[in-house]
Amino acid sequence: DGIHVMRRYYEKRQTGKEPIRAVKDTFSELGTPIIITSFTTMIGFLSLLISEFSVIQQFGLVTALGVFIALVVSFFLLPALLSFSKVKTKTQNMPVNTKAYKFLDLLAELIFKQKVAIIILSGLIVIVSAFIIPRVHKSVDWSLCLKKGSKAHRAEMLLRRDFGGTVPVQALVKGQIKDPFTLKAMRYLERYLETVPSVSETQSIASVISEMNEVMNNRYVVPETRAGVANLWFLLEGEDIVEQLVKEDHKEGLIQAKLDTWDSGILAESLDNINQFIKALPEKLVLIDLGEVSHEVREALLKIRSERMTDNLMWDIRKRHVVEREKLNSIVKTAILGKGIKQDSHGIVRQKTMDYLLSDEVEVDTISALNAAAIARDIMEEIKRNTNIDRKRILAITKSQIIQARSEDMNELAESLEVVVREAIGMARVASALEEIRKILPPGSEETRDLFRDLKGDLWEMNENLIALGIDEYNGLPAAPDPSKIREIPISFESAGLAAVLKRMEEELVPSQVLSLFIALVLVAVTLGLIFRSLTAGLVAMLPIGLTILVNFAVMGYFNIGLDSFTAMIASVAIGLGIDTDVHFISCFKRELSRLGDELKALKKTLSTTGVAILINALTVGLGFAVLLFAGGQHMRRFGGLVALTVILSAIFTFTVLPAIIILVKPKFLRKGVKR
Repeated sequence: DGIHVMRRYYEKRQTGKEPIRAVKDTFSELGTPIIITSFTTMIGFLSLLISEFSVIQQFGLVTALGVFIALVVSFFLLPALLSFSKVKTKTQNMPVNTKAYKFLDLLAELIFKQKVAIIILSGLIVIVSAFIIPRVHKSVDWSLCLKKGSKAHRAEMLLRRDFGGTVPVQALVKGQIKDPFTLKAMRYLERYLETVPSVSETQSIASVISEMNEVMNNRYVVPETRAGVANLWFLLEGEDIVEQLVKEDHKEGLIQAKLDTWDSGILAESLDNINQFIKALPEKLVLIDLGEVSHEVREALLKIRSERMTDNLMWDIRKRHVVEREKLNSIVKTAILGKGIKQDSHGIVRQKTMDYLLSDEVEVDTISALNAAAIARDIMEEIKRNTNIDRKRILAITKSQIIQARSEDMNELAESLEVVVREAIGMARVASALEEIRKILPPGSEETRDLFRDLKGDLWEMNENLIALGIDEYNGLPAAPDPSKIREIPISFESAGLAAVLKRMEEELVPSQVLSLFIALVLVAVTLGLIFRSLTAGLVAMLPIGLTILVNFAVMGYFNIGLDSFTAMIASVAIGLGIDTDVHFISCFKRELSRLGDELKALKKTLSTTGVAILINALTVGLGFAVLLFAGGQHMRRFGGLVALTVILSAIFTFTVLPAIIILVKPKFLRKGVKR
């Protein structure tokens, strides 16, 4: 506004008018255009208030307020200051023979003669833009807000490379967190998360319990029983890690992971995969004892266990290597059916049995090394015939070798040996299966950190008597087990954390900005139509702006600039800044056409007066935004560069396309009052 007022004021002064008269004449001509441009510009920026993003809303609101303050300053402060300028005693005619004005006259003649060609060229620009704009992507790396090479940027790259990244990915788990099968379900989701691209460093209370169990019992797995979990949980009481991962009432827990990128496209893809997986998880688990079901149901349950174990193994291997699922599943099935214990693994059972019989913990004191060896040998022979050895058979074997002992001590010994033997059998089965898996893994897998620890924990599930099913899996069993032998475990999962927020932002960005742009275009067009009392006036004024917006997005598509909360605002900025030049141009052209009665003369006069102000305005505003090219964040640099480009393009299209359309279409609202 200030540029247009000052330009027009000095034009009046150069004709010999006194300051106050020059001010009055200036505002009699520009007062209405200034009010129109200010309010239409405010409409363009206020349209951003419908955005879902507070940063965009604030930008629109504060900028609209700034425009209003500029309007007040233009109407009150600026004319007051201009009225103090000195009165010139000699009339100075405005120079008309300078090279600049000759160029503007030649430009006016070119536009007048080539108006059809300009319209055709504009149409070609629209077509080319329509082909390029689809290349604009919503995938934006938010770390570009950091200056490349800065401390913050180097820290971000370091954390990505060595610590899994800085974007937290979380899953909220609701249920009885202390229940072992709730913890196992959490570990199941954790394993899957590790296979999602760019996601790593998963952690939950389930993995902490598994680590404790690995230290205490040499297996990285959640214990099968509540007592086993309670014993390990007791050691964690009061630790900060528990408060970070579990709510105080133990009914909610977090699974945490990290994303090694701020790229919204990768982030959205990863979250989609996670949400899809979570959606397929059951909301209720049904716990079944394998020893209390029929043979038919047991086979069905073992098949489910086989597939689940294969999933776990595949996920733990996939994040480091690649193997065929069919081969892995074949190994798991063999191990679950008890056919996978090799001859050299039998020594594990024998040795564990002897170690216990000769330890200080044994219930009977009169066991010699010879008797211990005989008991271990007989138990091993029984296992070869029947893997599921029970306490009764163990008691018979021990009584055959230990004669002088109390009956109560022998019963306790048989009970303890059953636990030792079952665990030893489990270790043997795991060792045999693990050896087979080694054969299908790529060379060098032994050196992979924690791989075999994880695989060993995955395989241990085959030794557990209890299995938890989803409600759909339970209903799909050939015959439902006795309800008295099961219990139900409610559980639910949902994604959470900053990654989910960023994904929601990415999803809502484009729709909200498209709606904002549409509302701004309609409101500005209607406002101009009411002011000029012609709908055509509103549509004509919006054409250069629409062309500017199309070219802006085409440039973004061509240079692979993503759509983010910065670049998404440029369309509204284009309306806010572009409407100013269009209204001033139309107002001046209408005034000059009414005075001169000739389109070419009116165009020359418009370009040499208001046109110069538009050009100065475009350069000053464009350079003002171009300063942002020196900002630290790459997003801010892109925003500044694109706005500067938009301002320049808007001025160019106002100089060329707008007069070409006006002269070609000859709208009625411009010809009212034209001298004949």
